[in-house]
Amino acid sequence: MFKKPLFFLSFLLLVFINTEGQNYYWTGTTGNSSFFDEENWLDTLTGQIPSPESINPNKDININLTLTCEAEANAPIHLGTGILKIENGVLNANSILGGNVIISKNGYLNLSDSVPLLNNSQIDFSASPSWLRTILVKPADFFTNYISQITVNGQIALYPENIRIDNYYANGSVVRKEDSSTIVLKVYSGKSLQGDLGEIAPNEIYNGEKIPNNLEKNIQSFLLHKGYMATFAVNYDGTGKSKVFIASESDVVVEELPSLLNNGISFIRVIPWNWAAKKGIGGHHFGLD
Repeated sequence: MFKKPLFFLSFLLLVFINTEGQNYYWTGTTGNSSFFDEENWLDTLTGQIPSPESINPNKDININLTLTCEAEANAPIHLGTGILKIENGVLNANSILGGNVIISKNGYLNLSDSVPLLNNSQIDFSASPSWLRTILVKPADFFTNYISQITVNGQIALYPENIRIDNYYANGSVVRKEDSSTIVLKVYSGKSLQGDLGEIAPNEIYNGEKIPNNLEKNIQSFLLHKGYMATFAVNYDGTGKSKVFIASESDVVVEELPSLLNNGISFIRVIPWNWAAKKGIGGHHFGLD
């Protein structure tokens, strides 16, 4: 006599799983990079792709999406009840309309429209390194018009306490979580990112014994995350032979340091990169813009 109630309970549980488990992950199965192609996404719980027209331009997206590669959205992204998470991935899009975006570790969101965030869309920085880049919104304008739509680990964005806004050349901004504990540089005792590892955070000087894992004068290769500049020098105080590496648009990987630094580094400093509008030039030149 308990068969019907048990069947009904099982049915309700199945419905709950089907409605609450709509979490789709990027696969890029089609070979194209279109954000709006449903066949590029997969529900790892059910093995199903999203239903047709559920990820369409100019239509609310009501499923959760996690992007872990690079994708292109050639039209505004309308987020309804769905949450978009970017982790170990890059999304190049026009704008975000409504909904919630979580930018996690190694997540990068590039928006090209002059009005990039509409309908009170919310951006949360949950980890770093990561960024939100607005190609056509200057830092002052971003602070005035959009800072209220930014949170850091669910907390209100407070500039400059937990958020930073840098220039992106003449007309844009790069918005990042302000976190001095973020690992933005990894140095290795061996070539090709092998051997003992030392992890470096920004805005701090590492010299002598302060270089992690006893790697003073024992570094042969490194990885620098994009958006940062690293200075290496052979002397404890940063003088002497030195070299600067800038990871402007992509990570910089050096498989083997040049001979002037190889196994000779006693000073390391990493700071966030600020994209200057123009470089200086000397002398008299005509026709420059």
